[in-house]
Amino acid sequence: MNVANLLRSSYWFSQPAVAAGLVLWLPLIIAALLAVGGLVALVWSARQSAGAWRRLGARFGWGALWLGLAGLVWIYWRQQRVFFLAWRFWLWLIFILGLIWVGRLVWYISRRLPVARQEQAARLARDKYLPGSRRP
Repeated sequence: MNVANLLRSSYWFSQPAVAAGLVLWLPLIIAALLAVGGLVALVWSARQSAGAWRRLGARFGWGALWLGLAGLVWIYWRQQRVFFLAWRFWLWLIFILGLIWVGRLVWYISRRLPVARQEQAARLARDKYLPGSRRP
């Protein structure tokens, strides 16, 4: 592949050839792992009782599931040579959405999760004196 093609719009908005070999299997494996990892994270988050970890698992799960499914659909469209939907531009858009998703996860883990854990600890400390509340 010529690296100069990455700077041309005709490369991004043209119909790619049918993928074979590593060009097919590497994105397929990455997209499938993202989708399966998203499902596992959603099941894990559903079993969590703590609100902050439950929300983190759900955020990761839904993001990974949607990115994985979008990648699998794009690979299917490419293999079927569907005009417009198989353009490389869509893969670039999926990649940018993945970067945004990772950035939001990092923000949630670094900024919101510690605050949510403190709020949850304060709530548990207050609720242990209230009648009818569950004790940890």
